[in-house]
Amino acid sequence: MGPGQSYNGKTVSDWINSIQISDASDAAVTNLAGIGKKAVPLLIKAVEWKPTLRDKLGRFLWLRGYWAWVNRVGLNDPEQVRQKYIAKRGAMRALDIMGSSGKEALPTLRRISRDDKDWGNRAWALSAIIGIGPERWDAGLFIEALKDEWFIVRIQGARGLGKIATPAAESIAALKNSLQDPEEGVRKSACEALQKIDARSLTDLRPAPAK
Repeated sequence: MGPGQSYNGKTVSDWINSIQISDASDAAVTNLAGIGKKAVPLLIKAVEWKPTLRDKLGRFLWLRGYWAWVNRVGLNDPEQVRQKYIAKRGAMRALDIMGSSGKEALPTLRRISRDDKDWGNRAWALSAIIGIGPERWDAGLFIEALKDEWFIVRIQGARGLGKIATPAAESIAALKNSLQDPEEGVRKSACEALQKIDARSLTDLRPAPAK
């Protein structure tokens, strides 16, 4: 599938630009996942997008009502920036749904899950890694995610460790520790992961009771 070829009436770029929500119910997300491996290079490009200083300044002025200044100074339209942000997460969701065909995107997703300052992007990247299929050395990434201040990210860390078939002792220990997490969703995810990879470790352990 070349750059100009279409799939269900749109090119890959057009589908990415038409993402409305980062969910499987979005037609653009499901079509991009359906294209498969041939869509991955442009999906990676969408995932790698970061707002520039001009983007941030334009949004700052726009939110404070200085719309004319945004156009006069030639700053980027905040609505276009917002669309790129939605496309970034939608592209990660498409890779998640795509599964192993999106393996080429793993290095980019690992970097985002580790370094992005936006906790939502970290969570989406981890989920995409899980959907594509994590590799053994991703265990460290998931263990670090279990220490994240945001519980949604910690849930993805537990889910990820539950996907690695041959867990290391450090993974088991991290999941056991997460059984005491203050958030019920994290405790539940850690318990489910342990049931998959080392059910014996749950014999004498139970998640902490809900508070």
